[in-house]
Amino acid sequence: MVNVGLLAQQKQWLEQVYPVALNGNRSNILFLYRLPGNVDRMLLQSAIREVWSSQPALRAYFHPSADGWQQCFSEPSHSVPYREIDLSTLERKVQQRVMVEMAAELDATLDLMHGPLARFVLFNLGEDRPPRLLAIIHHIVSDAASIGVIERQIERAYRHHLTGQQSLALKVAPYRECIQQINTYASSAEMAKELDFWIRQPWERFAALVSGRSRVDSVPIYHLGEVSRRIALQLSSSSILSRDDAIASRDVIMAAVSDVFTSTAGGDIALQTAHNGRTLRWISGDGTTPELEKTAARQRPILPAGVMQTVGFFSVAAVNFMPSRGSASIREYALNVRKCVSSIPNEGAGYGLLRWLGYPQVIQQRVEISGLEPWFSLNHIVQQSASSAPVGVGEADGHSLDHISPDTNPLERSPRFTEVSPRSFRREFLRRAESLPFHRDAFNPHPPLRLTIVEAEATVDLIARYDTKLFDREDIKQLVDRCADALFQYCSELS
Repeated sequence: MVNVGLLAQQKQWLEQVYPVALNGNRSNILFLYRLPGNVDRMLLQSAIREVWSSQPALRAYFHPSADGWQQCFSEPSHSVPYREIDLSTLERKVQQRVMVEMAAELDATLDLMHGPLARFVLFNLGEDRPPRLLAIIHHIVSDAASIGVIERQIERAYRHHLTGQQSLALKVAPYRECIQQINTYASSAEMAKELDFWIRQPWERFAALVSGRSRVDSVPIYHLGEVSRRIALQLSSSSILSRDDAIASRDVIMAAVSDVFTSTAGGDIALQTAHNGRTLRWISGDGTTPELEKTAARQRPILPAGVMQTVGFFSVAAVNFMPSRGSASIREYALNVRKCVSSIPNEGAGYGLLRWLGYPQVIQQRVEISGLEPWFSLNHIVQQSASSAPVGVGEADGHSLDHISPDTNPLERSPRFTEVSPRSFRREFLRRAESLPFHRDAFNPHPPLRLTIVEAEATVDLIARYDTKLFDREDIKQLVDRCADALFQYCSELS
């Protein structure tokens, strides 16, 4: 049993969420896939076994020790957590109910301390219905980008076996080496210099947004509220402005949301975002913009080649400082927001690395204990189509889990993706919040207001999750509506 260390978000989850979680498996990720009717089940099992063996993160387990939590891997030779369930004799409606019930039952079997932390189940629904593949993966070993990696590699391995070849030899970066390099970087001299950058920030001046209530930091449990809205809006994943300065859809989203947040809060804000983590780079300097501009040419990737094909919880909590728009035009503000993000090393990911791996006590004492941590969080997720994303662009793949409207059939939702071949595995959505018996309570979040924007082919979903002790639902609904209006306005102005 060899301890390979922890990634930043793994350490955060184990230290903050797990001790007070009412249900540790509430962090599990569930996906349901509609397979081709003629899928070869033996080859599918072989494909899953190949991905299981090549991705150490799927075989991880965690245990506490005197030195803190440790992460270890089971051997690739261990049995793959795959099973088949025959529902072919049941009526269609009964099949749907049984799949939800089985998903809930199997979801509870993921074992943090002994494994497995991933399971795959094939449902046989009869000759007149395509089979379904259920994938259950604990979030502690898989971020949003990892889901796309798993999907592509299972499908690629399956196609490979169809040709009669025995092994695909997936190009995966050494997971243990990735963890070690990230930990080394977090404690490096470069990051020590960046620590001073974060400590020197005027945290006190960044605005907070509370709906007439005081924040109660002493209460570790909160009740999760959620407001969602879907709008018909098409954003390009590359850029939507082809003038002097191309502005990517991510820049537009950051600007539109920051415009709403800063105007609502009445001042500049500290905005937490999710950094992919796989694109972290060594950067010389002291964390100030001029020095970064001088050394930009000497930046180099931290992680080895193949990391985009590697499953793991690589994402890092990043912090950016968003200015108020003031009298600036939409285009000027969007460019200013992009400049603010790019002026911080690794787009703010150093904050998460320092907080959880490099210098956790310093950040905790200077920022969090003083109650100055960001109040706002923005997570931009792209449901990238296969036609516009070549295999291997892992950072562009991510998917939202719990945002389906209550009137949506949980197991028969039309998939939102582009097929790459007649054998493509079609993703469906398995609703969990109402269909599965989970508590809605969770750890008091940092930040307490989280907005997730899911960009698909021709729609954009806005999902706000908030602490009901601090925010009123009607206020959050108005905030979501304002963000939706701002997205329309910014896209119209910049396109």
